[in-house]
Amino acid sequence: MRPIVLVHGGWGGAWCWQAVIPLLGTARVFAPTLAGLGERAHEPPAGITMRTHVEDVVHVLDHHDLHDVVLVGHSYGGIPITGAAHHRPGRVSDLVYLDALVPHDGQSCADVLGQGFVQAAEAAMAEAGTPDRIPWLFAPEDLLGPDSPHADEVAARMTPHPTGTLFDPVATAGVTARRHYVFCTGSTGLGLTEGFAANARKRAEWRYSEIDGPHDAPHACPGAVAAALVAISSL
Repeated sequence: MRPIVLVHGGWGGAWCWQAVIPLLGTARVFAPTLAGLGERAHEPPAGITMRTHVEDVVHVLDHHDLHDVVLVGHSYGGIPITGAAHHRPGRVSDLVYLDALVPHDGQSCADVLGQGFVQAAEAAMAEAGTPDRIPWLFAPEDLLGPDSPHADEVAARMTPHPTGTLFDPVATAGVTARRHYVFCTGSTGLGLTEGFAANARKRAEWRYSEIDGPHDAPHACPGAVAAALVAISSL
């Protein structure tokens, strides 16, 4: 199996993949935590932008001299993996968007998510008094489905997200990797990813598949996520 690099979503960290990684068998697996999040939440948010998160992913590719990589982004992670593939097209063979955001060239995270999300983030920051960090905006049941045994753990471990990553545009031109969209069918209530999934489903250059689970599939159904990634990495 080819090397797999797993990039978590917003407010998360490498811990988000802890149930998936043991199920990936003999693959070389790398799961960085993006700047200012998870165990790196102590890092000052000033200066952390989307470019920083793209560089975090690029550093993993370069430091470990990885080639023929399956680069996976969950949710927000779809944006930095796209930027990393732009900067290192010779290292990334497959981009996997796991219920993820898909940017066009020159778009920022705010552009992708829309003004409604930006307004919600700004209101939450104002209420919390944290202009440089966005508080977690979702209820656990929105991401995991009702009565999830993981709800308390996920809620406790999410960390505020650096605001600067919202407005920094990402470059996507020159990305040569095959693109896969893995849609989580239980995420429709969030209204975040259906449009990206629908676009991928109808485009010949995309490979489309589904997981019968909620948006936070790495916690809710790690076996299904691992199976999808093993199938892609075996192509």
